[in-house]
Amino acid sequence: LAFYQHNKKLCLQAKGQEARIRNKRILFNEQALFDFYNQTLPNDIYCVQGLDKISLDVQQSLFFPTDNEIFDNLTEHEQRDFPDTRSIKGQTYGIHYICDLEHQRDGINLIIPKECLVILDPNEFSSLVPGLLVDKIEMTLKALPKWERRKLIPFEQHLRQAIEACQAQSENFNVFIKQYLLSQYKIRIDDDFICSIDLPVYLKPHFGVKINQTVVWSDDLNGLAAKYGQQELTTKSTSSKQIYRDWSFGYLPLSEKQNIGGISTDVYIGLTDVQDGVVIKGYTTASEAAVFHSGGVARLLFIALGKVNQQLIKQGKLRQQFSKSQLDALFMIGIKGSFLTQFECRDQDNFTVLLTKNKSRYLLDMQSIFRSVANYSKLKSELEENINILKPKHHDFTAQLDDICFQLQNLFDINLTQDIPLKYFLRIPLYVKGMQNRLEKMLLKPTQDRIAMKQVHELEIRLAAKLKCSKEECFKKLVGHEIRWLFEECRLSLFAQQLKTITPISVKRLQKLISELPY
Repeated sequence: LAFYQHNKKLCLQAKGQEARIRNKRILFNEQALFDFYNQTLPNDIYCVQGLDKISLDVQQSLFFPTDNEIFDNLTEHEQRDFPDTRSIKGQTYGIHYICDLEHQRDGINLIIPKECLVILDPNEFSSLVPGLLVDKIEMTLKALPKWERRKLIPFEQHLRQAIEACQAQSENFNVFIKQYLLSQYKIRIDDDFICSIDLPVYLKPHFGVKINQTVVWSDDLNGLAAKYGQQELTTKSTSSKQIYRDWSFGYLPLSEKQNIGGISTDVYIGLTDVQDGVVIKGYTTASEAAVFHSGGVARLLFIALGKVNQQLIKQGKLRQQFSKSQLDALFMIGIKGSFLTQFECRDQDNFTVLLTKNKSRYLLDMQSIFRSVANYSKLKSELEENINILKPKHHDFTAQLDDICFQLQNLFDINLTQDIPLKYFLRIPLYVKGMQNRLEKMLLKPTQDRIAMKQVHELEIRLAAKLKCSKEECFKKLVGHEIRWLFEECRLSLFAQQLKTITPISVKRLQKLISELPY
């Protein structure tokens, strides 16, 4: 029946509006609905079959009028707080609202085109919709540590101030709340803290992507992008799949435009190392492209320096000491340290100048690298011998000796050497010397050594919690990151001050650097 389909549609729309504002004001009045049908239907109609007998005039009267008591419309304020769409980077996404505390997608739901997954940042959806921000701000402030929440007394007043400030800010809630707390209260929080807040389901955006006529839903936009959003970022420069062993491809632009999901997007161009050469690829961010591009330039330099490296191997009789892969790793350390002060080498002329200008420096650096490896091997053998002598005699120092052994075991892995920054690689023998100095001092000042060791252990625990892995895995994961080697510098400052650190370092500074890690 036409009136029934019409009225049912209006009822569903009203319930959808209720879900949209989370039932803060009832829009659908079931009692008024019953009264409408009870007054309009003839008294002899008491079953569905009887509806076929009613006249057309009566059927017309059964259509819900536009002005009735059954439905109430959203106010202008509610329409603004709970919009139908959300625009990100020029693309508009429809919002579907669910209001059901038992539903796994309670809250706002957005369908994301598969081709747009690679260009979207989850933080851009962190502001949800204006009507839900009040709850999200309140829960974020209440999640602060107790000693930080003391700065927010009286809480209601500070909550109102935060809400007013948020309503005037940009779309990114995560960026806003970090900057607001830091500027107003000197409270520093990071993305890990924000992610750790136990928000109810309705305060998290839910993303859907269509895969083979089926919508796959997840709260993790990055996870969807990793699983379904991989696509070739093809531009004029990246259309060729050729592997290059020299700079024969001409000028390489920083970025080019590509249309992704109807959005004109910058694709960042970079060389990518494929071991036997390089290929030209496109990346979604400039920072990602810069990292891969530096590795690609290093690979072309490695190939160009092939004859020079063979001469170094022959002169030093290095084939007897190292495997080919180990030698290649050491050469890559020298290349990255000697040449790659300029990551944005973009044409053949710059590459040739870079190669010619820094070749002599590279030869000196390689001599220092091989000398450093030899010194390390010698000092390591002496240290291990001393530890083996002390262990049976000094049972009270078992914890300290185990700590030194842990440091030594995780200091240097020949298979990971190519990622170590040159300036720290050359100091590896000094770190072993620092362990030897600690051995000598801890017998004279055991209490001081235990206090310093406890400080280092707390830093290692903090790092492991940040990266969500074991201490050993942390050091392997961060082998190319400066913070890994600042741990060794910090140990020098605590256990062997006379050896001097390469840069000012302290436990407090290292704590700050750990908290700022982008993991």
